[in-house]
Amino acid sequence: MQVQRVPLLVLAASFKQQGVCLGGRVLQQTSDGAWLSLYNCRPVSSENPDCNAIPKQYLQGVKVLDVIEIGLVKSVAVEGQPENWLWDGRPIKKLFSYANTPNVLSNILDTPDCLGEVAQYQADEWSMACIQPQDFSFQLEYKNGRERWLSSFTYRGKPYSSVTITDAVFIQGLQRLAEPVRVGEVCSLADTNCWLLLSRTLPFPPTGKRYLLAAAVIPHHGASFAD
Repeated sequence: MQVQRVPLLVLAASFKQQGVCLGGRVLQQTSDGAWLSLYNCRPVSSENPDCNAIPKQYLQGVKVLDVIEIGLVKSVAVEGQPENWLWDGRPIKKLFSYANTPNVLSNILDTPDCLGEVAQYQADEWSMACIQPQDFSFQLEYKNGRERWLSSFTYRGKPYSSVTITDAVFIQGLQRLAEPVRVGEVCSLADTNCWLLLSRTLPFPPTGKRYLLAAAVIPHHGASFAD
């Protein structure tokens, strides 16, 4: 089977114990050197949706807004995740970075009609989308003794709340603030707006319910919140 080596703009890279959950946008370079956005892509290491993270050693140093070259074997869409593509297992190369490039994502934002939880999966549904939210805020809470960072925002006039943030870079930046965020305190970003890379979970049995996650919080000026 022929392997495609494609440039991927990294929009989320969640480092977890079992590996890295990677998500982004496949790009194509034109004859005049410009980059075009093609489609959302979640590279996975296996067709098993329960064990498909990419080993960490292949993505050392890779950050959101980096463009990497990665080998894709075939689409391995599953119910609830149509963007999955099977990674070829070969080394991943960093090409360049869009970090510190203001408004770099303005022309490639997704515009889904609705972000809400859904009871049934349909073939045309998405499980990841990069959006422009309004009124973004966040807060810290503890549940069963575990720290959770939750976001709230408005999209297309509809409010969304208690959307769990899984962006480790964003969270680490908050944890390093000189004045710690107090539990339950609603906070907003002082000097910048942001984009969100949203991810929807696989359907949970028996109801098929899916949950919305904020996999990446990306500021408009392009710099990492940890910088």
